[in-house]
Amino acid sequence: MSFPTLTSEGAVAAAVVGIAAVVAAGWGSNALAFAAAAGLSAWALAILAGWLNLRGLVVRRELPSEVFAGVEAPGTLVLANEARFASSGLAVTDGTATARVDGVGPGVERRAPVSWRFAHRGEARLGAVDVASVFPFGWLRWQRRLHVPEELVIFPRPIEGRSRAGQTREAEEGAEQGRGGGDWIGIRPWRDGDSARQVHWPSSARIGDWMVVERSGTGERTVEIVLDPALSHEHALSVASWEVLTAPGAVGLV
Repeated sequence: MSFPTLTSEGAVAAAVVGIAAVVAAGWGSNALAFAAAAGLSAWALAILAGWLNLRGLVVRRELPSEVFAGVEAPGTLVLANEARFASSGLAVTDGTATARVDGVGPGVERRAPVSWRFAHRGEARLGAVDVASVFPFGWLRWQRRLHVPEELVIFPRPIEGRSRAGQTREAEEGAEQGRGGGDWIGIRPWRDGDSARQVHWPSSARIGDWMVVERSGTGERTVEIVLDPALSHEHALSVASWEVLTAPGAVGLV
């Protein structure tokens, strides 16, 4: 947990207590001495309560199965309190995702809906989640950094359009498994000899390794997506991404 920072309200409170203490010492005023002592006690309480407020928190993410560049990715941050005291007034930041949680009781989980946004396709890493609070009086801002490393694959941003993609054909009856025809059986890891047309992109991105669709030997409609060389590389990938999402059958990239 980082050292707390003084808020503007805290600066005013500290100045008032300091002035009361100085004046009480100079004038010998019992009333001011009592006020200064009460102020110092409040500061001691603010420090102790603020430190305990964040001490027992842990966090985990619930990410969407598919994340696209430049598109809001809705998910959830789950805060759990493993301490014996409640945590209150929490501000949670995870990259571009932010949330406010009023309180988390001891032994309780609270779910905060958030959304992430990634500017570029490819591999992305999420690191620390920052939890901050000004509990109890708003005088000090406490922050705790929770390290929750996670890697994910960001797909190209879908852009509606027609390239030379979208060519369809019927797979032949009894086509080889690499053609991807037949009824759905399940998802399995990539094996030598598998066709790129069998790749299941959402599962591959989520697991971080190539996963393929396994089907029976009957024929099925397939779609080949051909990247248009007339388009820029990134734009062609975005159009192809849209084609993948809207295609009526198994999809392969050419």
